[in-house]
Amino acid sequence: MKNYIVAEQGDHAVLLAAKELRRYLYVLGEELPEIVSSIPEEGNCMILAVKGHGLLEKYTSVLDHTGLGEEGYLLYGREKGVKIFTGNTGISVLYAVYRFLELQGIGFYLHGDVIPDKKCREDIWGTVPDIRETPLFRERGILPFHDFPEGPDWWNKDDYFAVLTQLAKMRANFFALHTYPENQDAPKAMTAEPLVWIGKKEDCREDGTVKASYPVQHFKTNGNSWGYHPMETGDYPCGTGNVFETDSYGADYMKGYEEDIYSTELHENTVPADKYNQMFHAYGQLLQDTFSYAKEIGVKTCIGTEAPLTIPETARHHLAIAGEADEDTVEALYEGIFERIKRLHPLDYYWMWTPEDWTWLGNTKEDTHKTIRDFACALRAKERTEAPFELAVCGWTLGPREDRAAFDNYLPKSMPFSCINRNVGFDPIEPKFQDLKGRPAWAIPWMEDDPAMISPQLWAGRMRRDAFDAKRYHCSGLLGIHWRTRNIAPNAKALMESAWEQPWGKELDGEISLEGYIGKESYAVRYPDGGNLSATARKGMSGYQLKIPAGNYTVQLDFRPDTAKLDIKVNHLTLRDLEINEEHTRILVPGMEVEQDTSLRITFFTKEGSLALTAIEILGATKNNQLSGNDFSRKINCGGEAWKDYEADLPPHKENGRYAPVRDFYERFSAIEFGDRAGNEAARILTEMDGHLPRPSRWEDGPGNIYQNDIPWEEMQSQYKFTEQFEQLGKYISGEGEKERFDYWNHTFQAMKKTAELGCLWGSFEKQYKVGAQDAALDVYRNIVRTIEVLDFHLLMALQTYGDMGVLANIQQRSVVPILKDCQSKLGNRYGELPKLKENVLEAASKLVVPTVRTSLKRGESLKLKVIVLGGSDNAPAIYFRKLGEGKYKEKTFEKLARWVYILEIPADELQADFEYHICLEHKGKSLEFPRSSRCKNQTVIVME
Repeated sequence: MKNYIVAEQGDHAVLLAAKELRRYLYVLGEELPEIVSSIPEEGNCMILAVKGHGLLEKYTSVLDHTGLGEEGYLLYGREKGVKIFTGNTGISVLYAVYRFLELQGIGFYLHGDVIPDKKCREDIWGTVPDIRETPLFRERGILPFHDFPEGPDWWNKDDYFAVLTQLAKMRANFFALHTYPENQDAPKAMTAEPLVWIGKKEDCREDGTVKASYPVQHFKTNGNSWGYHPMETGDYPCGTGNVFETDSYGADYMKGYEEDIYSTELHENTVPADKYNQMFHAYGQLLQDTFSYAKEIGVKTCIGTEAPLTIPETARHHLAIAGEADEDTVEALYEGIFERIKRLHPLDYYWMWTPEDWTWLGNTKEDTHKTIRDFACALRAKERTEAPFELAVCGWTLGPREDRAAFDNYLPKSMPFSCINRNVGFDPIEPKFQDLKGRPAWAIPWMEDDPAMISPQLWAGRMRRDAFDAKRYHCSGLLGIHWRTRNIAPNAKALMESAWEQPWGKELDGEISLEGYIGKESYAVRYPDGGNLSATARKGMSGYQLKIPAGNYTVQLDFRPDTAKLDIKVNHLTLRDLEINEEHTRILVPGMEVEQDTSLRITFFTKEGSLALTAIEILGATKNNQLSGNDFSRKINCGGEAWKDYEADLPPHKENGRYAPVRDFYERFSAIEFGDRAGNEAARILTEMDGHLPRPSRWEDGPGNIYQNDIPWEEMQSQYKFTEQFEQLGKYISGEGEKERFDYWNHTFQAMKKTAELGCLWGSFEKQYKVGAQDAALDVYRNIVRTIEVLDFHLLMALQTYGDMGVLANIQQRSVVPILKDCQSKLGNRYGELPKLKENVLEAASKLVVPTVRTSLKRGESLKLKVIVLGGSDNAPAIYFRKLGEGKYKEKTFEKLARWVYILEIPADELQADFEYHICLEHKGKSLEFPRSSRCKNQTVIVME
């Protein structure tokens, strides 16, 4: 029986839905359906139409559109051979199609699609229960953060298009970006970013190009921002630089500015006012193209600057602005910003961010006043320019520390308020959202954080919990901040799913437990003979979980003079064979490092006797990922009430109180990624590690430093036992697609383990060197060299996206090379030739990497592809393409760009209809293919009007 897709004509989103449904049915092994505009007399059909269209006339009695809103949808499937996808808008029909395809086993993620190697449903045309779904949040989307190479700093036009396409598939509708301002202060000196141009409207032409500008850049490898040591990629060790085609690597729109360094030109008074105009032109064209596309697929866009507005020095010089700008000047600059946006590209929201200092150091009343004044200037500018977008507020905090909801009293109710979770996402959703009245509010959880930028991060449970709290606080929007895409697939998926449904929410308590005493049998005791603190104590506990800021502390534990022997573990440090008695009732643990990503966890292992803990005192200084901290003191009266500067004892700690259940999520995720045989065990491992992965890096002078770890690797490696368990699942993998995905996660986890081992070895090297044990230090250095080789092997084999390339660059520039130089400088004078790294850690033709995969093109677009042949090859890969489902393949050979990198472009006139392609490389009897799949050997692409 022939298959048909019956689609209403004239609605762009419905036609997109029809073409998407057609190609995915083909990918799933169905006969390629025909798209028609009327219901056929015979054959299976899937009907796509909005409410009220004639195609639905026969089914009006069984289709209830009440309460669906603009994006809710119905899936009608109770009649064999007929499926209906409908809603009140074309976008709702599109969402219905994507939801149906997910139910067939396809996984949609930010980095791309996952097509199962085996068929999930035997009869796709059979009857299924009707589905009716509406979103829980009006705005659902992402905030890819500009600053590091792991994120959108290395995205080009195709990457933006690819991510926006995937957003729609995940039933999301919001895409936002942040702009860092110029910073003149060392050591953080850096230019502004090119997302938003700051200037007066007389310097902006009618087409949005500018006459005057100032130094701007996104990340490049020879830059010196965010703690990066400038390097040429050709100097990366172990052949890792071969994945980059240039020594100074950055996004395409930065071409021509390769040698202009971030911090140098900030202090040059002679920078021509037009030098960076081309950067703004190139990035502005990118925004015009991508934001226009976003509008077509129902995705709202949002960009903005920090407030008060920072005026770049070159712009100050050009505009003759001296000292603090007055309100008229600030208003005129906002007018220039808004006019350029009007002339250049679509936009739905322009948000103004309160400064990052507010979350780490707080704010003064003067800071608050200046910010409100800045908001007022922007509001007047918006009115004067008749800007076609709404203004919004965002920041690292919801508002000033005196009252996080204070701005609600000053700003129009049409302005949405938003903020990212504090403490790089480890703090929960801001409770003050619930105090906002009659205003849109967007919660923004962290899908990953920058201290652990070089490692995988599993936060599916935290994403669910944050979504639950955002709904509880009546937020209308739910966005996720992130940098990478492939690496955070579970987190992004969990967050976007939670924006539509939260069936697991009934298992959650209303309040979040972040700290407390540990031990169900624990109890408080009063001692009549005691005085002050010793009058109360807590007994029967196994420890305490404490939430304190990142910093360096001395932990003081005071006990009653009962006789006891015990071990104490404070985070990863274990103190063994301690004794408590009449003469010894206090234990000091100095030098405890608490990172942003960890709480202080004190665990007691009692060997003899019993413990009666009377007080905990923590003294030291805070720190954070960018600013120096303050003195800190916290004192707890264990078992008792508040007394002097001691706070009352804490309530019991609820394990995993920051997370929602995720076993069901990882069962689905793992089945799609790895197949049924390995899926169950993979789900167990990922569920167990979600929210509990070790953290082998931290923020020292930038994102993800591998640090000198004083704890020996022998004591740390037990935390990475899960990597061995996961690796063993490889024997259960059979499908080609499953194997490719398993290899990605396995190499990612193995690389994580090697970064931890490298940090421990570096710490061991330093210990040996400091005590003058030079030969022992040399032995450790040999292990460091071998560990780096294995680390770089896994990093290369885990390469799939530009985010993975950013991780590779980060580790080489900010950890591997500095560690090597540190060790070599200390050993070089004593020893002649030191152990050397291998020049290449991969075999030739180890893997094909296609970092950007488009699944749709606009008519008139060519297909541009970049392929990286890991390990290199004497031969060039070739592409084979044809019209979807029919005809002979045409062949084209890729052109070598440089090193391991190849490029190819198929002109638009050869791509007049939906098509499919695969890429092959033959190297000395070895065959490599893209895509890897046991089911669909081709990548499919639709062509839209």
